[in-house]
Amino acid sequence: MSMIDLTAATLSELVHSLRSTLANGLEKRRLPRVGMRLRAHIALSRTDRSDTIQIWVRNVSANGFGFTSTRDIQAGEMFTLLLAGEKPESIVCQIRHCRRVASGVFQLGAKFIDSVPRRRSH
Repeated sequence: MSMIDLTAATLSELVHSLRSTLANGLEKRRLPRVGMRLRAHIALSRTDRSDTIQIWVRNVSANGFGFTSTRDIQAGEMFTLLLAGEKPESIVCQIRHCRRVASGVFQLGAKFIDSVPRRRSH
């Protein structure tokens, strides 16, 4: 099974689409989410940026995302989401919640602190 990385372009398209849906009033849920399973990497603010942690993005909303990690990260902690692609980009985020779901497996929610990269015209 090949792994697919979360790219700046993919994240930008998803968030733009979700924000448009909210603005049009087409979604009843306060913050609709798009489910997925994409690999990404994060760098905790308290560590060297070269020390990255692989995560699995589970869903994306207009204001943040949910992911699975093997690391227990405290609510309130800042980190950088590293986005793959031809021109790699990054977004500063903050952990909103973390809960252990199995031995060595944690589900986390984070909010975007920086702006999500803009969509590029094709």
